[in-house]
Amino acid sequence: DARVMWDHKTGRSRGFGFVSFRNQQ
Repeated sequence: DARVMWDHKTGRSRGFGFVSFRNQQ
């Protein structure tokens, strides 16, 4: 779910958003 949320929020690649999310967490 987090990947989808990031993808819709940032509009960037799901992989990139996922990495950023994990980094912040």
